[in-house]
Amino acid sequence: MEEPFQILDPYYIVSRLVNLSIIIVCSVGLSSIPITNRFSGNTNKNKPLVLIMYGEAELFTGNTMYFTISTLQKETTIKDMLRNWLACYSGNLLGAVFFAFLISQSGVFDHISRDHLLFVVAETKMQATATQLFFKGILCNWLVCLAIFIPMQMKEDIAKIFSMILIVFIFFASGYEHSIANFVLFSIALAVPHPETINIAGVMHNIIPVTLGNIVGGALFMGALYTYLASQNEAHVSSKQSVVRYLFRKEKILNK
Repeated sequence: MEEPFQILDPYYIVSRLVNLSIIIVCSVGLSSIPITNRFSGNTNKNKPLVLIMYGEAELFTGNTMYFTISTLQKETTIKDMLRNWLACYSGNLLGAVFFAFLISQSGVFDHISRDHLLFVVAETKMQATATQLFFKGILCNWLVCLAIFIPMQMKEDIAKIFSMILIVFIFFASGYEHSIANFVLFSIALAVPHPETINIAGVMHNIIPVTLGNIVGGALFMGALYTYLASQNEAHVSSKQSVVRYLFRKEKILNK
């Protein structure tokens, strides 16, 4: 049985990696966002997933796929799955809050204007409807889990990294919603002097439907779907092998 801190540590690391990426983007962000800045920001936001995968950290949204597959294949129980999701979600949240505290104490964002990119993005996310946020959450984690799953089919590290960067770039450029990335963004926005429009109520309005959407996208659209397709493929291969064996036996009988 792992100790609580051993369980949370790899989950906690994720938020620190995502935080570093968002700090880079927001530090160079402007109140107006031309296409060159948007491209640069998306490129910087691709890096955390690469670091997470190669650093063996634990991301909640990715684990919605992993543990759905292992549970459907009877390798883990529903209790194991829920326990992992809770620990991972909590660890990612704690990491986001702690890093935001460090940033607030550093004074990096103490003198930014009210129309800074950090606040513009946070306010935009809080103003979307719950339905929009839910479906953006589904689409987001569908892509994020694809960015984890597809590289697993490749051998070369360069190919893996390129595929991860490409798919995550599509997710960020499309404006979809990632619960852990939003935790990081909102924690930083709340930890520094901010407009009144950015508040806890707005955070909850965003995080709840986005988290539910992320779970559906990872667990249903990736985990359950790929488990079903894999089982169908195995059944097809088994059936094909049976036909080949039957034809082989029939040929032997006819040749006698």
